[in-house]
Amino acid sequence: MNVIFMVGILDMPYKVPMWQHLEREFRSVFQVHAAVVEHAFYLPWEYEKMRTYAEQVRLAHDTGDDVLIVGHSMGGVLACGIASRFTKSRVRGVVTIFSPHTYLGGKFTRALGAEMITAPLVSFGAKWDVWVPYGTRHEKSREHMELDTDHVIGLMRNPQWARIIAQLAHKHCSGPG
Repeated sequence: MNVIFMVGILDMPYKVPMWQHLEREFRSVFQVHAAVVEHAFYLPWEYEKMRTYAEQVRLAHDTGDDVLIVGHSMGGVLACGIASRFTKSRVRGVVTIFSPHTYLGGKFTRALGAEMITAPLVSFGAKWDVWVPYGTRHEKSREHMELDTDHVIGLMRNPQWARIIAQLAHKHCSGPG
């Protein structure tokens, strides 16, 4: 299985510990062949730019291998938006971390087609999140867990959160799909 990590609006590039922790933990609980962090810069109102980025990710990774898509912040909404559009690859699941699914009345979810997801979905919220203070549970989430951390710094400093995220993802996204 390949794991695709999709970043949010102002997310840090791959070299920061947050992505390294997540990749290490997902490799430890899944049989991962390849893991890649996809990065682009966009702003919250740039829907077309976000859709283009998401479609480029899908085209690059729709190779026929099983995939798991993990999105942080707006990357989680984008992950939900493309999950059902893979044609060659089977999406084993989607994991969203601190993503604004119902924030602002679900504006981003509707604009990016994230309500159409059919793959197994697990979502996470952050108790001390100032960027997405509520609305992180997707209505189709099999399980939602709120972590006692903030939007980014806790993920960078504490590998325990990455471990918890990967373990819960494995519980819901490792089966036949």
